[in-house]
Amino acid sequence: MRLPRLYLPQDLADGQSLQLASGHSHYLCRVLRLKTGQPLELFNGNDRCWPATLLRADPRAAELQLGESRPCESESPLDITLVQALARGERMDYALQKSCELGARRIVLLHTQRSEVKLEGKRLDNRLRHWQEVLIHAAQQSGRCRVPELEPPQSLSEWLARRDAKALALMMHPQAEALSTARIRQVPAIEILVGPEGGFSNEEVDMLQAAGIQAVRFGPRILRTETAGPALIAVLQALAGDWLA
Repeated sequence: MRLPRLYLPQDLADGQSLQLASGHSHYLCRVLRLKTGQPLELFNGNDRCWPATLLRADPRAAELQLGESRPCESESPLDITLVQALARGERMDYALQKSCELGARRIVLLHTQRSEVKLEGKRLDNRLRHWQEVLIHAAQQSGRCRVPELEPPQSLSEWLARRDAKALALMMHPQAEALSTARIRQVPAIEILVGPEGGFSNEEVDMLQAAGIQAVRFGPRILRTETAGPALIAVLQALAGDWLA
């Protein structure tokens, strides 16, 4: 049986006794239905994880006893950033969830000309909280010890002004040349740009290529916006990550 895992973004220490807040307590005791004495695993994003035992199965204030931490071995050596145009509803959730499971270290959200989703104010805040929860649950389920960084929506020009110039940036485009694998093993970081449901506009493609972003075609078929990023991450992990190690 798979060991239940819980992400706690706080300092943790070997041998620590810990009382959980009501939200985490409810998750362990009501959602996962853990009982007193059952084991679980904690992580806080610092590349270590802690075995723990549920001392008190109280859905309002559960208590845990932590054991000795161990290094996390589930993070890929590839530094992958998904730069994802906003998409609707479950499509966005899917792209974030699967990219986390496949090992992306950070996710940047984009406003693009053809994006059908327009978010601001309270609605944006609510969606960011929801997407953060999607990433946390994906990290818990997949055995990761990091939750990918999530950057709020920004324009292409804003992203270009602050992107990592040393990273290999790949723009998914159905009319481009096929992906060459020669450079993948030689770069310190990789950025994957995925457009919205209607793709990047011609103006955006020109802007990105002028900035040195490499347009690539990923196979003979056109992938949906929620499929493209995870699919390319999977290929990169097989080529130069930890899948075939």
